[in-house]
Amino acid sequence: MAAHLSLSHLLTVLSVATVICTEGKVTESRNGLHGKSNFELLARFCYENSGTVNFTIVLPKAGGRVEFLFLYDSPATWQSIRNNDLSCDQRVNDAFREKGNVLELTPQTYYACHETPGQELTSITCSTHVKFEVTWHRWWFFAVANCDNSSVELTSYSFHMQNSPG
Repeated sequence: MAAHLSLSHLLTVLSVATVICTEGKVTESRNGLHGKSNFELLARFCYENSGTVNFTIVLPKAGGRVEFLFLYDSPATWQSIRNNDLSCDQRVNDAFREKGNVLELTPQTYYACHETPGQELTSITCSTHVKFEVTWHRWWFFAVANCDNSSVELTSYSFHMQNSPG
């Protein structure tokens, strides 16, 4: 019996087989994010073997519970999270909170966050360096969620993603 491949399956196989990762990438917004939903993709990057991401996220203190998600390109994570039929809480839970792929962005829950007094309102600044080790080329997606509100509000954000040499 001959095996039949659907066009979408064939395109998925071809896209996985032809992954080309760049040396580095910078994604930033000084104007912030005024999301249309409570789950927003901020950046993505293909890591070859190992690499880093330096990120800074600034958000209003009064903005509710904002969580930062590290998602990779397996069907159990990114593919299921893209499903618009899931609630915000279901998406965050599918991101493997227990494995450290979800960080709540508050000074009380994450060491890299601190309050920054401002002229009009206090903001929270979270800035850190994360190292990735992967066994093959893998896309990582960086997203934010605010399941307590209808949208995500960020004052600014910056991601500097880099593959390790060699």
